[in-house]
Amino acid sequence: MTRSVIRVTLVIMVVSTCFVLLALGVGRLLNEDDIVYATYLNAYSDIYRMSPNRHLSVAITHNLTDNSAPTWSPDGQQIALISKYKGLSLVSVMDAFKGQSVTVTDAIADEYSPAWSPNGRYIAFLRLNDATTDLYATDLQQSTTRRLTSSLHTSYPPAWSPDGRYLTFAADINSKNSTDLFKMDFQTDTISPLLETPVQETFNTWSPDGHYVLYMVKGAVESIHLWDVHISTSVFLYQSDNFTSIPNWSPDSRFIIFSAIIPNGQDGLYRLNVNDCLQVPKLCKPELVTASYGFILGPRLRPRTS
Repeated sequence: MTRSVIRVTLVIMVVSTCFVLLALGVGRLLNEDDIVYATYLNAYSDIYRMSPNRHLSVAITHNLTDNSAPTWSPDGQQIALISKYKGLSLVSVMDAFKGQSVTVTDAIADEYSPAWSPNGRYIAFLRLNDATTDLYATDLQQSTTRRLTSSLHTSYPPAWSPDGRYLTFAADINSKNSTDLFKMDFQTDTISPLLETPVQETFNTWSPDGHYVLYMVKGAVESIHLWDVHISTSVFLYQSDNFTSIPNWSPDSRFIIFSAIIPNGQDGLYRLNVNDCLQVPKLCKPELVTASYGFILGPRLRPRTS
């Protein structure tokens, strides 16, 4: 009887060890095709890393609290995210492999939508101040946080230009009934219009090569547009009534990834070939990369570091 118990105990220990090693292996195997995203699979949202090519996905947060809005550091070794801490949603930074996180702001109000600067020194984010939402930036080297805008009634997540000179965002600076795209010179804090139209521009993100600013237009059906930085022209790219995340770029600027509801009711991760869509708009059709039982919120591809 005693020997049987010992054998069963040893088997359980070996199996448990294998599962731990497998989980650690998955975390290490995920590489340049890594996608980091948030999802709800229980009462709280957690951060996951996915490797679509290997059909692997692993949770990298396991806290009994919400974790959301992940974004990669420029070197692909860390992840900025929003974590709940003492009742507040705050910008945190975690090791991409170990999953250990630390709050990096002065933690005085709810924060949203972190965006890591290309040089890795700053994280821009939104902070809720009473009835307004303003733009802030934390200097990770100096451990200081400064306010960049004042009293914006509506503002959307910031995005860095690839050279780190500008922050672009949508806000209702010139109109209280609509949001337009603006850019801030991070060196001078000067804000100027980037795109003002009769429609409502919302989320934006720069292509890594600096050629385009992708932005979304809010309406009965949401649509993706590209602002050509070189010739100051806007072009329609794609529209859908099933978006479940903000679109983002692939590191080589060839593709746009986003999540949307697929016909069977699951959430799907899609990608658009930008050049194909620009050349033959009528044939612009997203490719389904993978499906998920939970929402794939804010998918971000890992930067290429070589």
